[in-house]
Amino acid sequence: MKQVNVVLVGIGGYGGTMVDEFVNRPTSSMKLVGVVDPYPERCAFLENLKEMNVPFYSDMGEFYASGSAELAVISTPIFLHTQHILTALENGSNVLCEKPLCSDAKDIDVIMETKAKTGKFVYIGYQWAYSDAITSLKKDISDGKLGKVVEMKTLILRPRSLEYFNRGIGWAGKIKTDDGRLVYDSVANNSAAHYLFNMLFVMGDYGMSAEPTDITAELMRANKIENFDFSKIKFKIDGADACFIAAHPVNQTIEPIFEYTFENATVYYSNEVNNNTNSMFPEEYTEYGDIVAIFKDGKKVNYGNPGLEEDACKKLHDAVRAIEEGRTDDGPCGVEATAVHTRMINEIQEKFPIIDIKESVRRIEDGFLYAEGLFERTIECYKDLTKDFADFI
Repeated sequence: MKQVNVVLVGIGGYGGTMVDEFVNRPTSSMKLVGVVDPYPERCAFLENLKEMNVPFYSDMGEFYASGSAELAVISTPIFLHTQHILTALENGSNVLCEKPLCSDAKDIDVIMETKAKTGKFVYIGYQWAYSDAITSLKKDISDGKLGKVVEMKTLILRPRSLEYFNRGIGWAGKIKTDDGRLVYDSVANNSAAHYLFNMLFVMGDYGMSAEPTDITAELMRANKIENFDFSKIKFKIDGADACFIAAHPVNQTIEPIFEYTFENATVYYSNEVNNNTNSMFPEEYTEYGDIVAIFKDGKKVNYGNPGLEEDACKKLHDAVRAIEEGRTDDGPCGVEATAVHTRMINEIQEKFPIIDIKESVRRIEDGFLYAEGLFERTIECYKDLTKDFADFI
């Protein structure tokens, strides 16, 4: 079988995950033919790539001037996604781009038009969307097995160090670059974007997501950044109330938990036993790490774990397989599915102010800035969606 030629665009940060796959889990189905990164020294696998004799390029134009690839894997800063997706498509490559699709919703149409003109696919790397757990849940929802949606809510508290907000080439926590390009790097569009998107994704048919309506947001900022590092976003999905709460300036971690309530069942997820969250789940939910639907008639359906380590690069292998099979559709998680999240983020950023958290509750400990009491309040607000965060502004 012919190998699929792959170029990696961006190998620092999360891009290192893709490099790791080629270095430590090579397969006969794909061949790494080039790496594009102006700062390759930031990659932990730099010496491995040199030993593999992989050519290095400073930009995509340089790569395509001398080579080609059937798949371009893009792991670059958010504000470069549009430019890099278009360059890859126009040079004959299919695309797997890390989330989100792009920063500026105005770019969605040109990406769609270029994709149609070139006949190539664009996968977007919200990895949960490629997991068996999420695709199985999504299908059951679409097939009506759980009934009509009643309420959806998600909570993720993920402390980030001061160093995190100084990462990369100066785009972290920015609304715009210095030359005016939209970035919208935030807890809702980067670190925790997967879990906001998942609420929209599971409610759509295959290859699609539900459109949120009636969007409101509390956006706050504790760290010295342009954009927000805390968000409580409320919206409607198919007429049901939905709420997403995510925060960086907290002193304890809660990896994503969610509760999706339907007419016939409630779907629960927590990735680990956590004394701070156990009380939020019914006694019947014991399979921590798995997504489990508990039906009103007592039946349970275990959909499995959406975050298995071995599934981190499933999207890469799915894209390679699609090329082998000659498919040109965007698969489960392409432009149309993910454009919903990009439009939602743009609406939030344009309509709702970012409020600074009071200096009196800010604390710094071990290189982390947090707002005292915010961790406890987020749990209260997750339990009771009518509560707000007014005390912190």
